[in-house]
Amino acid sequence: MNTTKKSLAEKYLNDLGNFKNDIKPFQDRTIHAVNDKAFILKNAQSGKTSNYSKSQIIEKLEFQINMGLMIDTVITAENAQSRFVEVCSILP
Repeated sequence: MNTTKKSLAEKYLNDLGNFKNDIKPFQDRTIHAVNDKAFILKNAQSGKTSNYSKSQIIEKLEFQINMGLMIDTVITAENAQSRFVEVCSILP
């Protein structure tokens, strides 16, 4: 595993968490928190939270980065919504 790619994927996920207040719900899910072990989503309707393994999401992001499917890995206020949708698409 390439640590540079892992760092890039982990930074991507952490940066996405930093923009959680700028991201509108997608499929009734919003980012509740991102910590060392979990990517936590909250259902906007019910208020229930769902924890996803951060390391598993990072692995999937690394794969996409390595395959060239994810070229722009910089998260900004302007693209945070679309990046959130991309991450939601790889969740179980």
